Amino acid sequence: MAFNPKMIMKGKQMFSRFENNHPRVLPFFHYIGKKATEGTIIEMKVIFPDGKESTCNIRVTEDDMELFREIGEMSK
Repeated sequence: MAFNPKMIMKGKQMFSRFENNHPRVLPFFHYIGKKATEGTIIEMKVIFPDGKESTCNIRVTEDDMELFREIGEMSK
């Protein structure tokens, strides 16, 4: 897989736009990343415009914690 600087820049711009449009999301994920421990349950719920809902959850594992740490390091 080749490194494409244009795609990286486009991704950064899109992420910045998302962050500006939804300013509470990243602080929430940072908070969760600091507080979550193995065994924590993270639940996600989506409510569609027609009122239908979809929910799922995960129980955080040690592998998940390692992924969270790596992502945290990459974002510094």
